[in-house]
Amino acid sequence: MRFHKNIRLMLVACVFATPLLAATYNPYEDSEITLEQWQEYYDIVQSEFGDTEQEVSDAMLVFFEDASSSTHYAFTLPEHPAHPAWVTRKLVERDGDVSVELIGYFAGDAEPFSELFQDHAELTYQVQSDLEAQTETDE
Repeated sequence: MRFHKNIRLMLVACVFATPLLAATYNPYEDSEITLEQWQEYYDIVQSEFGDTEQEVSDAMLVFFEDASSSTHYAFTLPEHPAHPAWVTRKLVERDGDVSVELIGYFAGDAEPFSELFQDHAELTYQVQSDLEAQTETDE
């Protein structure tokens, strides 16, 4: 009897675990994920922010934005060498300072993902530098 109770508790936990992904900037422990995890998170982001969807064919990426949390998602399209992968950029304010956080996940090859992530890291650095320069100008 106790065995069945534990199984029910695990099933209930699984049912509630998926919606928690939606609110999570960092949904997985490791950057290397499964294709199923990539698809699940893509579906969640598209469902919540599909009205902001912007496909950039030249970059082989599709972008989504959550304006309420200043979070931007860049998912690879099937033609992209890093596919399936995504990179998320988020503006964060702490103690009056604004910074940009970056995280990424991949279910394909690590090397193309590393290049994709590096490209976004460089862009993030530029955004961070621009924010700092703007702050200095405003003071």
